Amino acid sequence: MQFNALSFGERLKIERERLGLSQLEAAESCGVRREMWGKYERGDSEPGTRVLERFSTHNADVLYILTGRREPKLETNEGFINPASIALDAVELFKRFTLEGVTENDYFLDIEGEDADRLKQSAKSCFIGRLVSLAGEIYNRRLSVPWGERKAMTEQWARGVAFSEYLRIRDERKKSTE
Repeated sequence: MQFNALSFGERLKIERERLGLSQLEAAESCGVRREMWGKYERGDSEPGTRVLERFSTHNADVLYILTGRREPKLETNEGFINPASIALDAVELFKRFTLEGVTENDYFLDIEGEDADRLKQSAKSCFIGRLVSLAGEIYNRRLSVPWGERKAMTEQWARGVAFSEYLRIRDERKKSTE
């Protein structure tokens, strides 16, 4: 196991600079004062989970900040993606799905018989797959948005995507009953 001798505060500063942010920009986007951000970087104080969560929504590598190890990136045809950022987008999207009333039950009709359990598990996989696929679309859109606007845009897109999914399911149900 490789040991990273940099302190938590030093890694926080390195990550902020990697993102091209001033202390003020990082602090404001995470909901703290610039003075407090300076304390974090000097090691006089440590941010709580909410601050780190907010920082991660702007593509900060929180694993690196906490442990000194970089988060693995997945290579795609369009470059590298950050799995933790997509997971956060999926969590936001799941919240919006819940608010719209979209659940895994919407991905199958009433199923009975000996194959019911297997088919219901398949529907659950379809739900999760759809959620992750849509979260990936949000992630890709977010990359083109200025850093300070990403969290708000992610929430806005998640609302729109969840509502669109609700309408799609409703329309499919109407067609199947006609």
